Amino acid sequence: MTTTHAVAYYRTSIESPRFNPLAQQQHCVHEWAKLHDVEIVGEFVDTDKSQPSLAEMKRWLEQRGDVRCILCSDLTRIGRSINQIADVESGGKQIVSVSTAGGEFFGHSGA
Repeated sequence: MTTTHAVAYYRTSIESPRFNPLAQQQHCVHEWAKLHDVEIVGEFVDTDKSQPSLAEMKRWLEQRGDVRCILCSDLTRIGRSINQIADVESGGKQIVSVSTAGGEFFGHSGA
């Protein structure tokens, strides 16, 4: 069986660090990856509202054809609007919200 490659994206608030803390997000994402035989080949963290690491991740993914999906603890970590989420998906990668039952895939069905 081929291992699926993924990146993990985390976003925390420096204004409210107790809300969805980084360690909690990382734990959820890594546990989900283990259960689903997914190898995390890159991790990106943002604490800034402008999300510079999200932009960096998108550029990095353009060079990585082997990465099939983006793992996040919750879709709100990617963005708060459907347009923000659609913009991330526009690169052809699936977004997986691991906090939903079983981890839901959003967007494209192929890489």
